[in-house]
Amino acid sequence: MKILSMTATFGKLERKTLQLHDGLNVRTAPNEWGKSTWCAFLCAMLYGFDLKEPAGQDGLADHEKYLPWSGRPMEGILRVIHQGRDITIRRRQKGRIPLGEFMAWDTQSGQAVRELTAENCGLVLLGVEKSVFLRTGFLRFSDLPVKADDALRRRLNALVTTGDESGSAELLETKLRELQDRCGSGPEGLISDCQTQLRQTQEQLWERQSLSKQHDAACIRLARREEELEQLENHIQTLNWLDAEADRKRIEDAQADARTAMMLEKALQEKYTDNHDRSEVEAKIRQGESLLEELELSLVEPPANSMAVTVTALLSALLLIVAMLSADRGLLIPCLVMAAVMLAACLLLIGKRRRQRIWYNIEQTRRQGKHTELVNFISSWRSQLRVLDELARARENVTRTQTHIQDLQAMARTAPEPEFPDELTLSREDTLRVISALNLQLDQDRRQLAQLRGRMEGLAEEEQLQRQLNQLRRRLAELEKTRAAIGYAQQALRDAVQELQQRFAPRITRRAGQFLSRLTNGVYDRIAIDEDLTVLAARDRETGLRSAVWRSEGTADQMYLALRLAVWEVLAPQSPLILDDALIRFDQARLERAMDLLKELGKTRQILLFSCQEREREYLDR
Repeated sequence: MKILSMTATFGKLERKTLQLHDGLNVRTAPNEWGKSTWCAFLCAMLYGFDLKEPAGQDGLADHEKYLPWSGRPMEGILRVIHQGRDITIRRRQKGRIPLGEFMAWDTQSGQAVRELTAENCGLVLLGVEKSVFLRTGFLRFSDLPVKADDALRRRLNALVTTGDESGSAELLETKLRELQDRCGSGPEGLISDCQTQLRQTQEQLWERQSLSKQHDAACIRLARREEELEQLENHIQTLNWLDAEADRKRIEDAQADARTAMMLEKALQEKYTDNHDRSEVEAKIRQGESLLEELELSLVEPPANSMAVTVTALLSALLLIVAMLSADRGLLIPCLVMAAVMLAACLLLIGKRRRQRIWYNIEQTRRQGKHTELVNFISSWRSQLRVLDELARARENVTRTQTHIQDLQAMARTAPEPEFPDELTLSREDTLRVISALNLQLDQDRRQLAQLRGRMEGLAEEEQLQRQLNQLRRRLAELEKTRAAIGYAQQALRDAVQELQQRFAPRITRRAGQFLSRLTNGVYDRIAIDEDLTVLAARDRETGLRSAVWRSEGTADQMYLALRLAVWEVLAPQSPLILDDALIRFDQARLERAMDLLKELGKTRQILLFSCQEREREYLDR
């Protein structure tokens, strides 16, 4: 690639344009003219800004450090020749992103160059990544020592091991390492993934087998409890059937009682033939009782011993006694007369009493006959009343028994016969309590069984899991074989690389040694570069190689410049060489030899040299 011109609104540059030509371009200017700003602008136009880039020593990242001083939006135009094609590249502000908008077009036709994008512009035009460009074709005084990074190390390793910048060996090693990582037992490795799947499948198989055992045990337990429940329900059915049989027996007994009552009623009906109703019978009884009461009230009291007879008899006796005892004759006769009168009165009273008793006895006999007749009359009607009462009770008993039969029939329980013989002896209450507890257990068993079936449905069948397990074991064995094969291949590649390195490692070292020898006029004729790109050099008659820290500052710069030029020549053949005050500590003789070398290299490559001194321009002018 060759740069034709750069136009920048970037940092202190305000719509400034820099024209370039083939070969070596030298721009000398004092400090703060903008040399480093032009270098940073070129890098930004090719690779854009990394907004995640950490701040530098000044505390600012490049996209903040080079904001236009005028406050205008950051923008720039870069015109280049790439593969014989004149291309114009433009970047400008996009929102809050500096140089976020990218455009590339053919300068002559104006057609868009679609193969160039904001992300790949520098890689396509220069053929190297940004970090490689900054360490090879972009030389600033402060960055002369070469620090290795992954991209630069990859390209250098590819070059020194195979002699091919395409990096096929490095790519092969990378792919083998990636394949080994992919097959390995790391977090994202196929073996780890296969082992995880194998472990998960084994766990699923164990879980499936455990669930299957639990399911079978739950089914057996459920079947036993259902059988127990069936026996208990059969026992309840037996108890219900026995209760129904008891109800039926009570109905039969009531019907027998009803038949007996009806037979008694019929017998009493046949026994009672007078057909008197109860009111007539009761009227007759009341009539007889009334006559009997009247008869009893009219009874004559039997004649009692009259007090008068007794007194008269006593007085007569007394008078006789007095007369017999009295000595007075005048009193004897009156006493005897009075005693005789009294005795006569007593005799009359006794006779009257005798006649009254005779009449009483006759009347008593008549009344007794009448009384007996009335008693028999009342007894006869009372007998009929008792028959009527017995008949009424018999009829009432018939009605009651029939009502009882109806009540029993209404309340009678019906139940089918038990399905099989009952051997349980529990009471109904105990049986119902056991059934209730058993139903709760059955509900728990059914829920547990449903959960087990749900979990089993979420897993594959045991045979399928076993097949998957066998397949994973075979796959794991194949992956182990593949990893072992990759290990053999890596070892073979390392052996091949070691052999090739012995053949191609001196290439870049030899070229850097030629550059250093030319810069120092042959003073340093031996040079070596270790793995971290540290330069070791030796003067004539020195027994050992020493690093740049053992040399003067100018010599150290020349050692690093030689390394830079060698690396730039072999790693970035499409890139121009940008030098910013890279020769500032060279003495005049070595400066002139450096300018001769750069002018010679500029015959095939474009070189842009910025310097704050006039020595470079004066030497070229001479």
